[in-house]
Order: sequence, then C-alpha cells, then structure tokens
Amino acid sequence: MKVLTLLASPRKNGYTSDLLKAYTEGLTANKSQIDITKKHLEKMTIHACKGCNACQKNKVNFCVTDDDMIQLYEEIIESDIIVLASPIYFFSVTAQMKSVLDRLYAILDRVKGKKIVLLTTYGAAKLEDSGVENAVKMIRMTNHIAGTELMQEYHVTTGHEEGNTITNQAALQEVFELGQSISI
Repeated sequence: MKVLTLLASPRKNGYTSDLLKAYTEGLTANKSQIDITKKHLEKMTIHACKGCNACQKNKVNFCVTDDDMIQLYEEIIESDIIVLASPIYFFSVTAQMKSVLDRLYAILDRVKGKKIVLLTTYGAAKLEDSGVENAVKMIRMTNHIAGTELMQEYHVTTGHEEGNTITNQAALQEVFELGQSISI
C-alpha cells in the first residue's frame, strides 16, 4: 500500500507534524507492506491554479504551470491513501494545502478511488468555533467531484498548548490508533 502524506503547516516541527507523525507511526505499526512518502508543502513551489483549462482540453499532460506540483501529481496518482495534514488558519486549511487542492483539477479523472485522510489542528477552544467544518466540507465536495473517499478524519485543539509540541497524549494515542486501524 502506498501512502502519501502532505504536511501543509509552514512549520516542519509543530503541532500538525506531531499529529501526522503519530498517525503514520500507527499506520506502520505491525505492518510491513506500507510505503510512505512524506511531503512538506512549505518546502515546495506550488503556484495557484490559473484557471486556463489547458489540463481539461488535453493540451498538456498535467498542467501548464511547471512547478513542484508536476512531481506531486505523479505521487498522488501512484498512492492508495493521501493524508492531508493542515492546521486551520482563518477558518480553513492553509494556503499551501488550498493550492494543492485547487491544482487537483488537472487530474480529477486520475484520482478516482483514492482514500483521503484529513488531520487538522486548530487554536479555538471548541471545534465548532474553529473552521474545521469548512475544511471538511471542502474535502467532501472535492471527494464528490473527484471520486475519492474521505475515509478518516481527526481534529484536535492546540489552543491550550505552549511551545511547538502537542502535549495532549490522549489525542496522540487516538490518532495513532486511527492510523493503526487501517488494514492492508
């Protein structure tokens, strides 16, 4: 099974990466046939979609914009599961994640059947005040048009945390177990 993780936090070592790390540790626990490719979107050059429709008119293989998304397209197509890990900034996923989601338009016909996992961290005290529901709705709508499936999601507040590390061991254990629950 091929898994692609997309860390959309500007911080390589922050709350969202802690959550993603616990999830992938759960994924690989007691399983030997999992190949995980990890991408930190902040370190990649991914431009916004131009809306030119060249990808839909078969004028190009993927997209007219020649950036790191071209390689990411191939990795997305080859993956069975795509883990989207993003903090919630201003009531949705980060700009880094939004650019990737927008650019999926170029390969909608090549992602059918992919399984999606959404992991988010947010600073609000309550989930309903965080904007997570906006991110989930966007992913579900993307799933609808792309033929993908949101198979798992996990959201945790980090509003009480100090520093850059999640201290909520219960949340880390829960997300580990969520990853561990994936069967191959």
